[in-house]
Amino acid sequence: MVNFRFVSALFLLIGLASCERYLEVDLPAHTPRFVINTDLEAGRPATVFVSQTRGVLEESNFSPVRDAKVEMIEDGEQAYPLSFQGFEGRFNNTLNGYVSEAIEIQPGRTYHLNVEGRLESSHNTVTIPSEVPIKSLEIKEVGGDNVEFVLTFEDPEERNFYEITVFYDGYMTYQYSDDRIDTVSESSAVRIEALSPAYQRDFSVGSGLLIDDQLFNGNEATIEFSANLRYRLTMEVTVVLKNVTEDYYLYEVTRGLQRHTGGDPLAQPVSVHNNVNGGRGIIKAGVISKEKVPFAFSGAQGN
Repeated sequence: MVNFRFVSALFLLIGLASCERYLEVDLPAHTPRFVINTDLEAGRPATVFVSQTRGVLEESNFSPVRDAKVEMIEDGEQAYPLSFQGFEGRFNNTLNGYVSEAIEIQPGRTYHLNVEGRLESSHNTVTIPSEVPIKSLEIKEVGGDNVEFVLTFEDPEERNFYEITVFYDGYMTYQYSDDRIDTVSESSAVRIEALSPAYQRDFSVGSGLLIDDQLFNGNEATIEFSANLRYRLTMEVTVVLKNVTEDYYLYEVTRGLQRHTGGDPLAQPVSVHNNVNGGRGIIKAGVISKEKVPFAFSGAQGN
């Protein structure tokens, strides 16, 4: 015998479960602010990229702000205006930013960057780190196209942060039966991995390493890392040791962590480090030292 009360209750529950409810949320009005990004590197002119924030529902691109007043003050004395212009980027692309050829960033000096215009002014002050020379560099073959690097340098007393990157410029020759010889050139960054667990991460921060000096503060540092190089190339390998600001370090680490967790709905949100007062973005700085080493795998030197 059919229990009509049970059937009626079941249909009622199904009907309630299928109801759609909408929650309206009033979002606060968005107030645009400057977005400032610059990587100040000792020995190079200053280049600053300026755009503006956008609301969460806006679909516009982050177009450059062309009419801002951008000024950099060195050691609280000399002021340098930066002008908006287009220039060629690292990958032969066209970039738009504020540039001054009159100022060359110097180690140990302090620079105040100020951006003014139709939005609230944004600014910050950064002190360029000192140069940390490479003391020694060794490259060892460990089988196949695998190599290990041993990098040594003297760490200054104050707290320091480092970015280590590797590049190569190489060539390979082909000799044909008719005595023709072709040479193919190749240049690339190299992805490296720290051998010590203390410097390894669960996520990528680009192709290089980012480390601090907590394990060797004020002493000689020896950093060992591995990489794969092109076996058949004769090359010149360049190792770059960059002494960077803490803001540089925190920005790159949090950006790498955000990329790593971006597709995981269960991961904690990651806020990328920002150091612009009155706006958003990053003002980071560093000083590089380089060591270039000719290299070819012992079994491939005749190619």
